[in-house]
Amino acid sequence: IPILLCINRLSKELPGGEVSVFANYPWGEKDEIFIDGLCSYYTHFFAPYTLPKGPRLLGVRVPFINYFDGLNMHRLVHLAPSTA
Repeated sequence: IPILLCINRLSKELPGGEVSVFANYPWGEKDEIFIDGLCSYYTHFFAPYTLPKGPRLLGVRVPFINYFDGLNMHRLVHLAPSTA
């Protein structure tokens, strides 16, 4: 049973200038969607650098933990069989 959990930003610009939009992913009409919407738990990422936007503890910026620069969506879906 092909079940997929997809988490990605609502929209983001890729290094080549293309724009990736979550709603435009190749979802199938017959896919069975269990969860779909804004992702409330995937809000930050760890990196070997510290961006200006990120969590603070007692007013001090926590190093190496950064916020994403946009909202994240998530979808848990049972993928319908491909007709190709």
